[in-house]
Amino acid sequence: MARTGEDMSLVEIGRAARLERLHSFVPVAPEVLKECSLLRRTDTKFAVRPEQVPALLRSLKPDYGVLKASEASFAEYETLYFDTSSLRCYHDHRRERRARHKVRIRHYPDRELSYLEVKTKTNGSLTLKHRKQKTYADNSMSAEDWTFVGANSDLPPDALTPRLWIGFRRLTLVGFEVKERITIDLDIVFRSGKLERCLPGVAIVEVKQQPYCSRTPAMLTLRSAGIRRAPISKYCIGTMMAHSDIRFGALSRMLKLIERLQR
Repeated sequence: MARTGEDMSLVEIGRAARLERLHSFVPVAPEVLKECSLLRRTDTKFAVRPEQVPALLRSLKPDYGVLKASEASFAEYETLYFDTSSLRCYHDHRRERRARHKVRIRHYPDRELSYLEVKTKTNGSLTLKHRKQKTYADNSMSAEDWTFVGANSDLPPDALTPRLWIGFRRLTLVGFEVKERITIDLDIVFRSGKLERCLPGVAIVEVKQQPYCSRTPAMLTLRSAGIRRAPISKYCIGTMMAHSDIRFGALSRMLKLIERLQR
């Protein structure tokens, strides 16, 4: 479930507050956000240390506005992922299968919104996202919800069950001149059964574009900072942490990167 203000650690509150004070971005107008919804896009991911984020924000401020979550810039996200008992979604990602799908219910506590989402990585490396609004904080799946999943994926709806919770704080930036969104995820927490693991030393940066361009302000800023692309999946990281007995294959590089950042 979503964390309340009372549940937040002082570290989390302090980090977000410092970034808020240092980097007061221009709020994004609703019409600009609608034009940059990017439900069909390319995703480029990077993993950095949280202390690298302020310098990135200083460089990005002239070219991007911020999507406000209530009165704050950092929004709370809580996501419940579904998978089969054999973890087909995880293994499809591990094998780099195209097309592959992820099914999740995502809650936005700041706006009291919830969506059922089917996220697809296509043969052409595009990311497609289909979503259906749900009653806020509802984690149940109706017959209509399962029909939606079946219509937008090749996953067997009757074999999917809740597998993993992922919570984090997200800053979303939207380009003024480029059709691009940048998300920065901090304070990532994984929950599966009795397992709870945090990644306090990791921030995940994602550049979402259509079409792909390597010379936007965000991409040039990351390159000039010496930050390399890191094909990283929060769902796969959480699944590997929750199931140490499954095959990691090439995905073991994700865990090595996370360990390196947290040293």
